[in-house]
Amino acid sequence: MAIAQVQEDEPSQISIEMRSTKRKREDSSEELINLKNDLTHMFLSWKTEQDNSYCTLLSTMKEIKEQNTDIQKSNDFLAQKYDELTQKFGSLENENKHQLEYINSLESKIDILERNSKATTVEICNIPLNQKETKNDLLKIVQEAGNLINLPIEKKTSVMSIESTSNNKNNKQTLKPLTKNL
Repeated sequence: MAIAQVQEDEPSQISIEMRSTKRKREDSSEELINLKNDLTHMFLSWKTEQDNSYCTLLSTMKEIKEQNTDIQKSNDFLAQKYDELTQKFGSLENENKHQLEYINSLESKIDILERNSKATTVEICNIPLNQKETKNDLLKIVQEAGNLINLPIEKKTSVMSIESTSNNKNNKQTLKPLTKNL
C-alpha cells in the first residue's frame, strides 16, 4: 500500500513522498511447488499427447500423399490408354468405312457380272436326268438344240461352261435344266 504525503509550503513546489510496503505472504511454498509440479506434469502429458497426435497426423498425411501420387499416376496411365483406345477406335472406324465402301463396290461388280452372264446364258429345261452324264454329253445336247433352231454351235469355242443342275431336292429320276454359257 502506498501512502502519499503532500506538503503545501509553497504553491509551486509540491513534493510527493511514497512509501511502499509489501504485503506479507504466508508460507505456502509447498503448495506452490505442488501446483507447479502438477502444472508441469499436466503440460508434459499434453505435450506428449500432442506429439503423438502430431506424429499420427504426419504419418497419415504421408500415406495420403502417397495415395494421391499413386492415384495421379493411375489417372495419367488411364488417360494415356484412353487416348490410345480412342485413336485405335477412330482408325478402326475409318478402316471399317473403307471396307464397307470396298464391299459395296465388289457387290456392284458382282451384280454387273451376273447381269452380263445372264445375257450369255442359255437354260434348257425338261431334259431327262442321266446319272453318268459328262460335259461332252451336255455339249452334244446343246449342239443338237442349236441345230434344231438353225443356230449352229461350234464345239468348245462358243461354250464357256456347261453344267447340269437339278431343282429336285430328292434327286429322283426327273427332268433337269441344262445351263450353258455362250
